[in-house]
Amino acid sequence: MPEEASKPIRAWRRYLAALAVIVLFSAAVLLVDGLVKYAVHTYFPELSPYTIYVSQASRAIMGVVASYIVYRIVASIFYARALRRKDYSSAEISVLVLRVLFYFAAIAIALTSFGVSLSGALAGGAIGGVVLGLAVQTIVTNVLSGMLVSGSRTLIPGDVVMAISSYWGSVPILLRIIRVNTIYTMAETPNGNHMRIPNPLLLSYTELISVGREGSLTYPMQVSMPADVSPARLKENAAQLIGKGFEKYGAPVPRIQLLSKPGFSSNTYNVIITFAHYKDFNDLADIVNTSFDEARLGILQPQPKSKKR
Repeated sequence: MPEEASKPIRAWRRYLAALAVIVLFSAAVLLVDGLVKYAVHTYFPELSPYTIYVSQASRAIMGVVASYIVYRIVASIFYARALRRKDYSSAEISVLVLRVLFYFAAIAIALTSFGVSLSGALAGGAIGGVVLGLAVQTIVTNVLSGMLVSGSRTLIPGDVVMAISSYWGSVPILLRIIRVNTIYTMAETPNGNHMRIPNPLLLSYTELISVGREGSLTYPMQVSMPADVSPARLKENAAQLIGKGFEKYGAPVPRIQLLSKPGFSSNTYNVIITFAHYKDFNDLADIVNTSFDEARLGILQPQPKSKKR
């Protein structure tokens, strides 16, 4: 059977398996509910008036679990379709919106299972709504920020960005975006460490500079050196040393630009690195820094010429 034809079959199998899980779980909950009621009526008849709470809890659990499984199925469908179109932003925002809807549905199911009238709660909950709104203000801000981050295509999973924020001392950090969640954005550093950054922090207080995607990355790196050697010679010698170090990574010799004018106590060089693999960045940056130091020392302390016989 061709691969394209087998995919729908595998998908339907997953959906049927999910439906079977819902049915079996509901049956198990109802069985436990019936056993608890039987045990109470048989051995603890004085507790019989309280068995209604067991039934309410059972209905709430079944409803929440069933809605969660349905949410996962629908989210996987939307996510798979968006990925087939390579629309990563729509994939993330679809899952984000569905997750928020699931939370509301789960809360509504739990409340109605315990006999709470949603219409009455909404009609008479003006004061409670204000209190609740203030309590969840931060969460709502994070959720809306996550939707804006995904919907505006500011960040798409797989993007590599240079993030600069005063919250971490304005030190540039290279990050690969993994996922934009409801409250946090998941990112990975070149060392393999995972970061969870609040969405409002990324949206309002962080400067993001696109570096590209895996396979085609360009990073502008700045190097400051004492202005005690010729900038032209330093650039030339550093480029040769960097080129030798970059060979094993398959990266070309970077472009080196002098940003500050000669004559100051130090010169700043802009080194534009082009590379393919995100996790090679730390090694490449180390080669650049080391090469500049070696090039400067080579100019200040030239090798003695061999004597002619």
